[in-house]
Amino acid sequence: MKQNSFLGQWLILGVVLICLGGAVGYNLFLERGRIQSREEERLLTLTRVIDQNAAQNLIAISQVLMRLRNRLQQDTQGPELNENLKILVDAMPGVRTVAILDVNGNILASNQPSIIGSNFSQRDYFKAPRQHPDQDMLYVSPPFRTVLGVFAISTGVMIPDSRGEFAGVITATLDPQYFATLLDSVRYAPDMGVSIVHWDGVIFMTEPVKKGVAGKNLAQPGSFFTRHKDSGQTASVFTGATYASGAERMIALRTVNSSKLKLDKPLIVTAARDPGEIYAAWRIDLIKHGSLYGLVALFSILALVVFQRRQRESNRQLDEAAEELHVTHVQIRESEEKYRAIIETTDTGYVILDASGRVSDANNEYVRLSGHARLAEIVGRNPMEWTAEHDRERTAEEMKKGLETGGVRNLELDYSDAQGRTTPVEINATVVQREASLQMVSLCRDISERKRSQAQIEQLAYYDALTNLPNRRLMLERLTLGLLQVKRFHRSLAIMFMDLDRFKEINDSLGHDVGDELLKVVAQRLSTCVRGGDIVSRQGGDEFVVVLTEMMQPEDATLVAEKIVSVLREPMIVLEHELHVTISIGIVVFPVEGVSDPMELMKRADIAMYEAKKGGGDGFRVSR
Repeated sequence: MKQNSFLGQWLILGVVLICLGGAVGYNLFLERGRIQSREEERLLTLTRVIDQNAAQNLIAISQVLMRLRNRLQQDTQGPELNENLKILVDAMPGVRTVAILDVNGNILASNQPSIIGSNFSQRDYFKAPRQHPDQDMLYVSPPFRTVLGVFAISTGVMIPDSRGEFAGVITATLDPQYFATLLDSVRYAPDMGVSIVHWDGVIFMTEPVKKGVAGKNLAQPGSFFTRHKDSGQTASVFTGATYASGAERMIALRTVNSSKLKLDKPLIVTAARDPGEIYAAWRIDLIKHGSLYGLVALFSILALVVFQRRQRESNRQLDEAAEELHVTHVQIRESEEKYRAIIETTDTGYVILDASGRVSDANNEYVRLSGHARLAEIVGRNPMEWTAEHDRERTAEEMKKGLETGGVRNLELDYSDAQGRTTPVEINATVVQREASLQMVSLCRDISERKRSQAQIEQLAYYDALTNLPNRRLMLERLTLGLLQVKRFHRSLAIMFMDLDRFKEINDSLGHDVGDELLKVVAQRLSTCVRGGDIVSRQGGDEFVVVLTEMMQPEDATLVAEKIVSVLREPMIVLEHELHVTISIGIVVFPVEGVSDPMELMKRADIAMYEAKKGGGDGFRVSR
C-alpha cells in the first residue's frame, strides 16, 4: 500500500507537471498566434493605405488624360500645347512625363522637349492600346528604362479617330520618386520592405532600395506573387522564403484596383517583415517560461524525492516519527515559499478574490497594476475601488456573469491609481471551489504596449506621416459626417481644394528635404487660418483640402481663402532658405443643387482649383 502511495504521488506530480507544461505551451502557442494575426493585420492595413493612395493617383491620372484627350479632339493642336502639358505635369503629383503619340508612335507633343519627334512604336505602352483598343481603358505598362534614364511605369489612354478606331496614345509616365516617398512614409519598422510590382510580375520599386531587385520578374511557379495572383483574392498573406531575395519573410500582397478604374493590368503592392524580428520578444518569453517551468519541475521532483525519502525513513524509525513529521512540515513550507517566489517573478498579475469579491491574496505585479505599493493596502478591498469609473459598471456585470459561467475571458479595462494615472489591463479569471466557499483566481496583464501599437496603426491609417494632418481617408469620413449635419440643420459647408504653385520647381532645385519641411510649414499656416471645428487635410504631394463647417453665410469661404492666400505669401524660412510660395485654391460651397456626393464636390473643387492655376495661381476660384 505504501509503495502504491509513492507511485500515486509520482503519478500526481507527473499529471500536474504535464498540465502545467501544457498550459504554458498552449499559452505560448496562443500568444504566437496573436502576434502572427496582429502583424498580418498591420501588414494588410499598410498595403491598404498604399493601395488607396496609389488607386486615387491612378484615378486622377486617368481623369486628367481623358480630359486632355477630349480637348485634343475638340481643339486644334497649337505650339502652346507643350507648355500646357508642362503646366499639367507640374500640377500632377506622381507624374513625370506626359506625351502625345500619333498612330505611328511618333511623339507629337510632350512636357519633355528632348523626346518630341522620337518614335516609340515598340514600347509596350503604345503596342497594348494599338493591339487591344478600348476608349475607357487605362493601360499600365510593365516597368522599363526610359530614354531619360529613369526606371518607370507608363500609363496611357487610347486616342480614337472619328470612327472610334485607334489614332494614337496619350501617356503619363509615373514619377518613381513620388511613389518612393509614399512607400517610405508608411514603413513602421527598420526590417520592413515595401514594393510595387506590375501585374506581369516585374518589380517596379522597393523601399528601402535593394540593388538588383528592381526589374526582377516574380512571375515564377510557386512564388508568393504567383500564388496571390492565381488566388483571385484582393489581398493575401504568406510566410516563407521569398523569390526576390531568398530570405524568410512574412509578406502581405494587395492588388491595386478600383471600381472607378478600368485597367488592362493592375499593380500589386507588397509589405514584408522579418519573422525573426516579429517573434523576437516571443522567443524571449519562450525561454523565460521554459526555464521557469524547468525550475518548477526540478524543484517539484526534488521536493517529492526528499519527501518520500523522509517518509520512508519515518516508516523505518517509528521512534523518530514526531521529528520526521516536523521536518515534513518544514519542507512543505519551504516548497510553498519557492512556489510563491516563482509566482512573484512572473510579469503577469495574480490575485485571488473571496466569495464577496474582496482580495485575499495577490502577487507584487498585481499590487503594482492596482496602483498600490504593498499587498496589505489591497487585502480585504474590492478591486472596483481602483477600477476606472468609466469601466466599473461593465466590469461588475462581467464579474457577475463570470460567477455564473465559471470564469471571465479577455476582459479589458482600466485601473486608476490615486494620482489619476490609468493602466489598461486584460483580465482572465476562473471560479474555483475552496472548502465551503467560492473563490475567483484571476490573471491580470498590462496591455499598455498593445494599446500603443493599436494607436500607432490607427495613426498610420488616418493621418499623414509628414504633416500629421488628417489624410484623405479621414477627411472624407469627416466630410461625409459634416454633410449629414449641415443637411439636417440647413447650414452651409465649404470645400477648398488647394495646390502650391511651382512646388515641383522647389523640390527639383532645393531637394526633397526642403520640400518636405516646406509642406510642414504650409500645414501649420493653414491650420492657423481656420477654426477648431474645421478640417485641414493633406491629400498627397503638395495638395491640401480645407473643409469649413457650419458657416454663417457662403461668403465666409472667400474671406478664409483670402486669408490663406495672404498668409502663404509671407516669406518662409525653411532649412536656411527664404522661400516665397503662392497657392491656388478651388472652392465649392454646399448645398449645391443636385449634388450631395462628397467625391463629386471634391471633383468640382479640384476643377475650380485648376481654373485658378490656369489664371496664374496665387488666388482662388469659386465653383459655379
